[in-house]
Amino acid sequence: MKTEPITEIDVYRATLGACVKAEASGQQKLATVLRAWVNASPFGDCPSCQGRPVIISEPVCSTCAGDGFVPLKIIQPGPQGRWY
Repeated sequence: MKTEPITEIDVYRATLGACVKAEASGQQKLATVLRAWVNASPFGDCPSCQGRPVIISEPVCSTCAGDGFVPLKIIQPGPQGRWY
């Protein structure tokens, strides 16, 4: 069975959250299925904040708007190694 990628950002956000909760609570079978969807999707860790949670006193990451992930096309390095 082929795993279809999640292309809607809201669905990806919800699936990623459910996956993290399943992994943390020891629900390995559910976490394995959710992780396959997450890994097949065209999103990756934010190159600016590396997906770390925002501290209340910090401004929200301007690259990912606090999501911790961005579309993969944004993560590709541009000329002179700059991220776009």
